Amino acid sequence: MIKKIYFFILVLILNLNLNTLYASDIKEFELEGMSVGDSLLDFFSKQQIKNFYPVEYPGSKRIVGWETDESIQFELFSAMTFHVKKDDKNYEILSIKAMLNIDKKEECFKKKKDLIFNIKKNFNFENEYSYEDNYGNSVGDSIAYLTDFDMKDGGSIRVWCSVWDKNHEQSKYWEDDLSLSASSVEFLDFLQKEAYK
Repeated sequence: MIKKIYFFILVLILNLNLNTLYASDIKEFELEGMSVGDSLLDFFSKQQIKNFYPVEYPGSKRIVGWETDESIQFELFSAMTFHVKKDDKNYEILSIKAMLNIDKKEECFKKKKDLIFNIKKNFNFENEYSYEDNYGNSVGDSIAYLTDFDMKDGGSIRVWCSVWDKNHEQSKYWEDDLSLSASSVEFLDFLQKEAYK
């Protein structure tokens, strides 16, 4: 298990280092070879996307998302989520998130620390914030430990560990996870101004 963890970190470090040279544009950040601004159709067929799990927001349907299903296997992560404009025939990615199921909280914190180190080493960002969020107490004692990086182009990179309350009805079967996301300024504006209005 320890060898697997170190291999994951090494591959991720190499992936970040090879694909960026002190980048300041969110489009230069890659997850599993995909970036904000890419067409989702370069990686999946429309039929595959149709079979993914939909992600919707109560305040607006202008931007839609999908989480990959179990039929899709990735090199480093367990699942990915993508967001695009609803009527965009090119399926241009506005936000991309990768998740990895983690057995222990301490293991997640270690991987998160390594990711943060490499983001700082490879990206030119304006601000960094670390904080905790309890999901508005909507899922019991679940908590997320987050670090956000504001990019110079207005986009954002986020790294976080989610520790789910196993005594809560909604989250008791969820696996704790490490997540890493890259979001365009358009998607961030959508979340802030439309998604939950």
